Amino acid sequence: MEAHVGPRRSAKRLRTAESSSTASGLKVLRASDLAPTRSLTTGCPLLDEALCGGLRTGCVNELVGESNCGKTQLCLQLLLTSQWTSENGGLGCKSLYINTEGSGGVTATRLREFAEFHASRGFLGGDAAQASLASMDNIFIERCTTDDPHALLSVLARARTLLENHNVRLIVVDSIANAFKAFSSAGSHHSHLTQVLYSTVALLKKYASDYGACVVLTNHVADHIDRMPAQRAAQAVTETLRTSGKVVRPSLGASFAQGVTCRFFVSRISSARLNENRYDTSGCVRELEVVFSPYQSKRKTKYIINQSGVWGIPEEVYREGHE
Repeated sequence: MEAHVGPRRSAKRLRTAESSSTASGLKVLRASDLAPTRSLTTGCPLLDEALCGGLRTGCVNELVGESNCGKTQLCLQLLLTSQWTSENGGLGCKSLYINTEGSGGVTATRLREFAEFHASRGFLGGDAAQASLASMDNIFIERCTTDDPHALLSVLARARTLLENHNVRLIVVDSIANAFKAFSSAGSHHSHLTQVLYSTVALLKKYASDYGACVVLTNHVADHIDRMPAQRAAQAVTETLRTSGKVVRPSLGASFAQGVTCRFFVSRISSARLNENRYDTSGCVRELEVVFSPYQSKRKTKYIINQSGVWGIPEEVYREGHE
């Protein structure tokens, strides 16, 4: 009889602990409760190789860089590759694209061009013309160009319906910096804006975790000006990022960076161009760098942008084609 007293009491204590945890609002997660991490292909094997398969679901991915580096172009490409089957590296899902920049007409034109290319290659399945149109129907677009930082948070709150009922598994915010452009001149309202920013990132992280979604944010950079000893000290411990020959820093500060799972820096290589007569490109060479990520080691990969999308280029092609 004594042999059973210990286990029975242990089970009773365990049940008591479980009920008290529930009563206090605590939730214990098991490994089986977590959505498995998947990789979303960029559509380019070379870029995927640099990213160990692509951008990860279940986390917040940040693309940071100056204007005209291809951040939006890559995001548009992801809106389509997310519709690919899992066998081809996609998520077989719909997506939400939140545009805070106000360039709706240009974005729609480029998205149609990309969709036509993907459909012509059979990536979207079925008849090319029908597949191109169908792919556009799988993308929800929300414009959020107001100066009110609460607007983005409101849009994201409504996005839960899309995640729950419409198989949306990719959320793109282009750009997070523009949604909080009042951040740098907030004055006495700075602390309030910071809280709204934290709430926004926290909600995105929750969506990524709860629904196994891939979240992609684009961010701006600002020129780094060394004016004070404190800034020099910060530079010593902060990754130095260079684009077009300038040292830059990501917008929204170090605190925002702590809420980001993966940071990828896109830049233009100063004075580097490919021979436009030999390669289908505008000529400008850009570079993607893994700044930090729990999934990828630090690496740099050169790429170009043309009418059909964003494509990595081998190092030997860069050396041979570089004028």
